Amino acid sequence: IISIEDLIAYRRSAEPTVRREAATRLPTAFGDFTAYGYRSTVDGVEHVALVHGDVTEGGGEDILVRIHSECLTGDIFQSQRCDCGPQLHASMQRITEEGRGVVVYLRGH
Repeated sequence: IISIEDLIAYRRSAEPTVRREAATRLPTAFGDFTAYGYRSTVDGVEHVALVHGDVTEGGGEDILVRIHSECLTGDIFQSQRCDCGPQLHASMQRITEEGRGVVVYLRGH
């Protein structure tokens, strides 16, 4: 007999929790990115990874990564009540200046 906790731990280690659904070139005001769309197998929410440059090269050097939580009012409508949009834009700008990096855009939480 196993516990629910053991079953959850096993499933998390053995089953993927996200699946890549799409990839496309995404030209932005900050430079060209590749947008990878992922879907959670747990709740169906779609997330996006924006990749600039070759993140597989570099001989083990660190790369810039921004984990950004979706903020409709800040990211899209540029609300003055938060600085989410400016943080996202600054991250994308810095990544393009560095020549490579990733923005992980988490949606729906």
